Amino acid sequence: MRNIIGLLILGTFLTGCYSSSLTMVGPATGVASGKVGESAITSSFNYVVKKQTGKSAIEHVLTESQIKKVDKNTKEFLEICKKKLGLIPNIIKTNTINKKKFDAFNIFYSRLMQETNFLTKIEKELIAVVVSSINRCWYCCVSHSYTLSKLLKDKQKAKIILINYRNAKISKKHMAMLDFASKLTDTSYLINDDDRNKLRKAKFSEKHILEIIEVAAFFNMTNRIASGTNMIPNDEYYD
Repeated sequence: MRNIIGLLILGTFLTGCYSSSLTMVGPATGVASGKVGESAITSSFNYVVKKQTGKSAIEHVLTESQIKKVDKNTKEFLEICKKKLGLIPNIIKTNTINKKKFDAFNIFYSRLMQETNFLTKIEKELIAVVVSSINRCWYCCVSHSYTLSKLLKDKQKAKIILINYRNAKISKKHMAMLDFASKLTDTSYLINDDDRNKLRKAKFSEKHILEIIEVAAFFNMTNRIASGTNMIPNDEYYD
């Protein structure tokens, strides 16, 4: 088990570092650039795990038998997901193997993404899509562009935003928001008051700005977890 955990951590590290190195080469506004190289790293990682254990990385954190053994509250949550979304996202399934992890993830996710806060649901998904695109996270690009297309009721626009949001017909306010999220993802150490002032000029309050930062930071984390474990998008996302 220790070997598996070590390999999973290594996979997360490699995928995250590779994504960062690609952004150094040029603008990372789409998912196509660098995908071959990233896939090679992910494939190599999975090969090592499977060779040593007989299972892929995702099989160690996601099994149907484990899901069936979850507690009553978790089962109810999964049933609500199935009812409202029409599926149980694989990233949620993965977290069910550890009750503390599951509760912590969903409390934060629900507070940030489901509750009525300061940003709209569309604004939150816009950030999730752009952050995932920069990080070239397969699972998150597919799942969040799917959700965004449903919210916008426009598949084409959602795909344009995924590939290069700067080519999409969005408001100046949202462009400023996504430019900030993009920079925070790409080169967070360069963020300064000039960047925050651009958001203020676009009529975002301090509470809005904090939420933009939280959403971008949250999906940078989930991108790396999904990439590090080779999280596979649900088939339903391709409908």
